[in-house]
Amino acid sequence: MDTLAFDLDSPDSEQLRSAVRLRLSQAAAAITPEAFASLLPLHCKYFLRWLFGYVGADEGTIWLVDVEGKNLVPAYNTGPRAEDLVGVLRQPMGEGLVALVFANGQSFVENDVYKNVDHSKRVDHALGQRTEATMIVPFNFLGDIHGVISCVVLGEATGEKSRQFTAEQLEFFSFQSRVFEALFQNSVIERLFGL
Repeated sequence: MDTLAFDLDSPDSEQLRSAVRLRLSQAAAAITPEAFASLLPLHCKYFLRWLFGYVGADEGTIWLVDVEGKNLVPAYNTGPRAEDLVGVLRQPMGEGLVALVFANGQSFVENDVYKNVDHSKRVDHALGQRTEATMIVPFNFLGDIHGVISCVVLGEATGEKSRQFTAEQLEFFSFQSRVFEALFQNSVIERLFGL
């Protein structure tokens, strides 16, 4: 008898599926801005640093929705001032491009983003910087959107043309963000079930 085969229509299988669904929904609820750092394994951090660097970004951020569902909160950032941003800043759901991507689930790229009236200046003002270009993609866990992943090119108001993101970079960033999601999901599931 094949030890991996079992009857998916049996009452025992339904109980198992129900228990697994419950545990997975509990895991999804535990992915909050405050808890994210403790859930993010080292290999996922390395992957994000590689990804942000590979696409030419100065830094990147994972934004997660807060428990009230009113704000996106930086839960992880690769920049030198991450401690001034992570868990500190609140981006209201109706404001800015990260909130737009969260709401519509569509990837986004823009150069000269500081000129866009929909670009929130909250982070730039808080950290004393200017965002020149950005790419933003949805961040999903088990098929549901939990936030967004963004990366930026920072610049000075010198009038010089800064580095730009391309449509090809957005496609690569979006695809590799899905790879990150799979790595993260696998890590959470392994912890959840003690694998």
